[in-house]
Amino acid sequence: MTRFLGNWEVESDIILPENIPFLRYDHPASLYTVFLRKVPERPNNQAYLSMQFIFDAPTLMEAKPIGQQLAKEFLDFL
Repeated sequence: MTRFLGNWEVESDIILPENIPFLRYDHPASLYTVFLRKVPERPNNQAYLSMQFIFDAPTLMEAKPIGQQLAKEFLDFL
C-alpha cells in the first residue's frame, strides 16, 4: 500500500478557536488521518475548513475513489 494525501476545502459550521492552529483526527482502525485547518475569511462570511486527508491505497489510479469515499465517511461522521 502507498500513502496518499488528499486536499479539500469544505464549507463548515465548525469553527476552530483562534488559539488552535489545526485539529487532528486519527481513525480508530487507522484507515486515515485528517488535519482540519481554518481557511482565511471569505468575502461572503461563510466558514471553510481546509481538510488534509492521509490514507492508504494500492495504486494511484485507485487513490481518488478510495480517498473520496473515506473523506465522505469522515464528513458524515462530523
